[in-house]
Amino acid sequence: MREENIPMSTVIYNIVIDAQARVGAMQEISELVAAMAGDGVAPDNITHSTVVKGYCTNGDLDRAFELLRNMQMDCVPTDSVYNTILDGCTRHNRFDLADLVLEEMERNKVTPTNFTLGTLVNMYGRRGQLELAFRSVEEIPRKHGFALDSRVKASLICACLKSRAVDRALEVFEELRQSGEVADG
Repeated sequence: MREENIPMSTVIYNIVIDAQARVGAMQEISELVAAMAGDGVAPDNITHSTVVKGYCTNGDLDRAFELLRNMQMDCVPTDSVYNTILDGCTRHNRFDLADLVLEEMERNKVTPTNFTLGTLVNMYGRRGQLELAFRSVEEIPRKHGFALDSRVKASLICACLKSRAVDRALEVFEELRQSGEVADG
């Protein structure tokens, strides 16, 4: 793009960085971030969260968490940054860091979303902590004023099945079916 004299902006850089993050190409991302500085283009929250996504894709969660800490000095990370790291921790079984992310979210008053809750349910299912999954599903939406979506309920069914709690999975499935929602996730 630069060779064709296309003016570079934060948006264009973010699009290219996102493409690299999806495949975990961290060397290319580092070069792009350096090029941004060279072009006088400032990274934004989207840039940082996309770089975090790249580290999570690669399983380099310590670096993702380090970047989160650095972001906190410059700006307030959005819930999507925390959710990305939390999801990465769950996918790569880094529950030690997941616990730290949850503490950070609470300390920084980051409001959880259905995505956060679904990730927590998946994490607790992997940990074999089904009661924590159910407690989270009960308490978090009530505390933060949102309704569960069908994806969270589908995650809860999966967590039940992982824990061999078939009866509980069927109860959640029946609630989902009776509500008329479609588990689309």
